[in-house]
Order: sequence, then structure tokens, then C-alpha cells
Amino acid sequence: MRAPNTVDFWRGFALLEIVVNHIPDDGLTRLTHSQYSWSDAAELFVFLAGWAFARRLHRRGAGGMADVFAFTGQRFAKIWLGQVVTALLVTCLYLHAARYAGDAAILADNRAGLAATDPLSWLAGVLVLGQQPRFVDILPLYAVLTIATPLIFIVNRRSTALLVALSGALFMISLIWRPRLPTWPEAGHWFFEPLSWQAMFVAGFVIGQRRDFVDRLVARAPAVIPVACFLVAFSVLATVAGWTPPAEPPPDSLASHVFGKSALGLLPLPQFLALALVVSRVTRVIPRFLPPLWKLLSLLGRNSLSVFCAGTFISAIGQVCHRAGLRGAIFDVLFAAAAALVLCAVAKLREAARESARKPPAEAAVAGFSAPADQARA
Repeated sequence: MRAPNTVDFWRGFALLEIVVNHIPDDGLTRLTHSQYSWSDAAELFVFLAGWAFARRLHRRGAGGMADVFAFTGQRFAKIWLGQVVTALLVTCLYLHAARYAGDAAILADNRAGLAATDPLSWLAGVLVLGQQPRFVDILPLYAVLTIATPLIFIVNRRSTALLVALSGALFMISLIWRPRLPTWPEAGHWFFEPLSWQAMFVAGFVIGQRRDFVDRLVARAPAVIPVACFLVAFSVLATVAGWTPPAEPPPDSLASHVFGKSALGLLPLPQFLALALVVSRVTRVIPRFLPPLWKLLSLLGRNSLSVFCAGTFISAIGQVCHRAGLRGAIFDVLFAAAAALVLCAVAKLREAARESARKPPAEAAVAGFSAPADQARA
């Protein structure tokens, strides 16, 4: 088990925010940074995914490209399984709410109507990541980025500048073209468009790979921190004052090109990088002054996939409760506290299972027989 660290801490922070933000009309949403920023937990989650991949592939790359491909293949399989299981559980919950609670609209509101009318087609779509219930749509993006990671690693080995240039070019193409990856079998499109979101992932990958270089660059350019602080402060002011669109703007509108979420807009990326730079200065004091919080969120972040899947299902339960009339400040606080406890339990169980798998099987003791000489010497 690795020690608490900055990446795991902020990944745990993002996971808790995602649980709250995925419950429509949850009062605690007003306390998440999405209400005061042009970026939110999704940008943080994808950025840190790129950072974590950079660190892991740096170690794997020492063993050759075969190890890189093996690692990314294993990771893709885990993400795919997590997406399929989560989509099944969440949709079963919605079907139950529609049938027994009389809330038929919950299926349409969560892109799960096909599961009631044509379950086999719906299942086929889930298996190929083409059918994505609402709020169960970031893991397919993560899966696509995972498949692309060996190529990112190869280009970065040749030239980090080339990787940044190619990623920037793809991002600009997505800004102009605004492509939509279609869903299947239902007509629609993926909520998170990979061509634009790869820029956030690559930014995390490059900074994670070249952290020392970035630190030296910031130290040699004293204007960077003030500019970052100004951009963060302006984004907070603009968001609070209502100068930016509060919801996902129409795909072909100017607001979509500037502030888009589904297809990442022009401003969320630099604003997030500025926010990350500012917050990184504050992060250094958290282990010293808030050690329990540091350890708790790092625990969640170390087990991000399991915690995310569990958190998505918990959010779906919260949505069903809200639609059934269980709402209000007291309910939201109690539900969030219970969700945090459950997610901590999931993370603990995941770590226990991982540690158990790493231990060699105990030798069976047989009375009257001694171990072979080579085992005894070992």
C-alpha cells in the first residue's frame, strides 16, 4: 500500500464531489468548486488520470513496450468491467423505481428507457460502451484514453514538445469541428467527447512526467503565479456573477466553443491548469494541519475505480430518494456522510483484497513431515 500523496488526495476529493454533483438538486452541490469555477471534478479526475498513467508507464517502460501494452490492456479491462457492472446496477435501480415507485420518467431522464423496451439491444450497447446511462459516462472516455496511452507514451519518448503540439492540434480541431461520437443502439452522442478531452489527459500526463521541469519553469517565471491567481479569481467572479452559462450550452453556439463541457471548451483547460497551480501551493500544508483528511481522501484516491463505481451507484440511490420526496438540507448532509462512510469501507475492502492477493499462500503443516531442505534454508 503506497503512502498518502497529492495525486491520491485530490483524486479522492474529486470522487466525493462527483457523488454530490451526480445527485440533481442536491443542496451540497453549492459547496463544490463547480459552482465557482469554469472547471469541475471531471477535469480534475481526467487530469489526474493522465498524471497517474505517466508515473506508472515510466516504470513499465523500463521493461519495454510489451510491459506498457500489458499494463494498459489490463487497465482497460478493469475500466470496461467497472463501466458494465455500474451501468447494470444503476439501470436496474432505475427500472425498480419506475416499476414500483411509479416514476416512469426516471428512465427517460437517465437515458435508460431502452432497457425497459428492448433489454437485449440495451445490453449489447452497454457491452460495447455505446449505451451510457446519465452520469455513467466518464469511464467510457477513460477507456478510450487508456487505449491511446501507449501511443501517447511512444510520442512522448520521442519528444514531449511533439506530444504537446499534436494534442493541441487535436484540441483545436475539436474546437472548430465539434465532433460527436455517436451512441448505440439509441441515437445520441457520448457526453464526454474524447477528441477534446484528450488535451486534459495529455496535460496531466506531461506534467506528471516532467514535474521537475515544470517546477523549474514556474520558479524562473515569477509572473506565472500572479497570472494564475488572476485567472482563477476572474473565473470565480464571472461564475458567481452569472457571466458564464450555468449549464451545457447548445453544441454549435459560441458559448459551447468557449465554455463547453461535453466537448471541452477553450477556457476550462487553462483555467483548470491555473487553479491546479494555485491549489498546489496550498496542498503542502494539508498533511501537517489536517492529517486525518489527508489520509482519508488519499485512501479513496488509491482505490479510485472501485470508489467511483460505488459512488456512482450511491448517487443513483440519492437521486431516487430525491425523486421520492426525501430531500432537504438535513437529508443531503446525512446522505453525504453515509456515502462517505460506505466509500471508505469499499476502499478498505479493496485494499484488504489487494494485500491478500499479494501474500504467498501459506504452506500447509503436515504432522510428522519436515519441509524440503531448500525450503528450510529459505
